Amino acid sequence: MSDANIETIIASLNDKIAANGGPEFPVKFVMPGEDPVIVGPDGVSQGEGEAEVTLRVTAENLAGVLTGRINPAMAFIAGKIQVEGDHSKASSLRSILL
Repeated sequence: MSDANIETIIASLNDKIAANGGPEFPVKFVMPGEDPVIVGPDGVSQGEGEAEVTLRVTAENLAGVLTGRINPAMAFIAGKIQVEGDHSKASSLRSILL
């Protein structure tokens, strides 16, 4: 199974939140061809919802970030991750992206 599978991404996000804690505000991951994934104080869910930060990224690139194959800062600089909303809050997402 590819690690870009949405179920694997959600499981990885849940593992990172369990290990490091999650954000205190809702974050939406928007991936082409998938329902958005919301990460927040209540955990991880899939579907539409409000968020203070939205990250637009392919499932493949998000899986790469979550597994450590892709550096999130370099992905942002290269345009592989696009941030909408509060950029200062986006920079505090290390606990779920690293």
